[in-house]
Amino acid sequence: MSTTRSFQFDFLAKLDRSIILFVLMALCSLAAAQPPTDLGKSLGLTKANNALPIWSQIDDQSKAKLGQAARDQKKGVLLVGHPKVGTGTAWVISKKHRLLATNAHVADMLIPQGKMFAMVNESGHVYQVKRAWYHPGVRRLVSGARSLSKLSADPKAGDVFPMCPDLAVLELGDGGPELPVELPMARPDKIVDLLGQPAAVFGFPGHDTKNWPGAGEEPIATLHGGMVSRVTDFHNGTKRERQQLQYTMATWGGFSGSPLFLPSGRVIAIHNMARSIKNEQTGEIRSIAHGVRIDCLWELLVHHGLQDQVGLKIDESKLDVKRWLKPDERDDFFARVKRLTVESDNLSEIELDHEGAIVKINEAIKLAPDFADLYVRRGAATGRIVSKNWKNLSKEERQRLNETALRDYEIALKLEPTELWNLLSVVEARSLIARIQQDDAKIQKGLAITDEILKMTDMPNSHRAFAHSARGTALYGLLRFQDAIKAWDEAIRLNPIEPAYWKNRALMWSELGRKDLEAADLAKAQEIRKQLIADQEKKK
Repeated sequence: MSTTRSFQFDFLAKLDRSIILFVLMALCSLAAAQPPTDLGKSLGLTKANNALPIWSQIDDQSKAKLGQAARDQKKGVLLVGHPKVGTGTAWVISKKHRLLATNAHVADMLIPQGKMFAMVNESGHVYQVKRAWYHPGVRRLVSGARSLSKLSADPKAGDVFPMCPDLAVLELGDGGPELPVELPMARPDKIVDLLGQPAAVFGFPGHDTKNWPGAGEEPIATLHGGMVSRVTDFHNGTKRERQQLQYTMATWGGFSGSPLFLPSGRVIAIHNMARSIKNEQTGEIRSIAHGVRIDCLWELLVHHGLQDQVGLKIDESKLDVKRWLKPDERDDFFARVKRLTVESDNLSEIELDHEGAIVKINEAIKLAPDFADLYVRRGAATGRIVSKNWKNLSKEERQRLNETALRDYEIALKLEPTELWNLLSVVEARSLIARIQQDDAKIQKGLAITDEILKMTDMPNSHRAFAHSARGTALYGLLRFQDAIKAWDEAIRLNPIEPAYWKNRALMWSELGRKDLEAADLAKAQEIRKQLIADQEKKK
């Protein structure tokens, strides 16, 4: 009684597991004996090594200049978002053309409600965002994996992968006051040696801007200062363009999209994330802020033909925008995972060779062990072995195989705890095991969970169908065959092309002695499978 969800691959990214950039407090015992400068050297955090410790401080004169720049340009920073979705920060790059710079993951808020708004710092007027342009190198995480990503500007393709040029440009619609201030961008010669430079970020962190301003309220931006502590690339290496910055000021959600600027007021980067590093010895958690260097914004503008709409003259000859669209070494890795997954799906769903499918998925798991969907697929294939050989398996063997499937579903749920499909897979597998053990209390618990899930209103039909199917499995375990049939009636109504639902209902007709209806449902399941085979042949 297993189903599996489909997904699309485009490109694949492999996260560098050596992403820990600092050995935080690894030499805590030396801190009391050594001044901060010496302690930084002992950790290898020096300008010569292209990294400074996160406790680096800026001088008072730089602080004063940064504060003055923020006061002069505070009307160039805007709160953006939607009351029902969330908030972020953007800043003006063109008063005349009403263009704002922000993060790609902030611009994604335009999609859920079909609208996005903007408010100038310390002002009450609400602008509406007209459209968004994305950087050509924006990558998005494949759902259920932390190590797989694909190149895509489409927000529906997944969440933005943070280690990429996470940038977008927004255009405000007509109406409302003219934008009061346009923030200047740093010139190319000023971004080549940023390590150790004093800088500040100016935006709307969530702890200060918890909700979208109500009537008569005005957003008020927050200023945090620090120092550029590392200059690297999106692969955490040294062979590519160093367009990712780290800096020592504290940042939180809501700062996303904020300008990072020098004491001159010129913007050198766009803040996009902060990573938390925990010292296992002391329990201390330190936040490391990251931003995308300003020349990535120039690449976005050139790619979309917007370069003439900003005040800074952009030398296109110095930019290599096309490199973002070229295959790199990650694509071969992606292709192998994609091939193995497709082969596994064909073996399990078309050829009914579930053992062979598991062999393929095992190969894929070796390549991408943190990809939750692979465990869901392996668990589903194991469940199909039970369904296919039900009459020939002993009670002990059924339980062993169901427990094997359950372990895979639990791994998937741990990797992707917010994915409803993974939770439903766990619930269904536990109900099957509880039925073998004749543990009605456990089955009732699974039934209660599915009933709660079905109260949710915002759920895709495929997930709702699976929820009804999982409910049917629990009812079957309680020998409530008529109620189980009603559950699979609803699953079939919502997703009539899933053969497992027809086969499950057929089992209930068999229990009730309705061989005619059992045969009809089995025939329908076979018809759907034949159509899957035909569709697969067409693709070849």
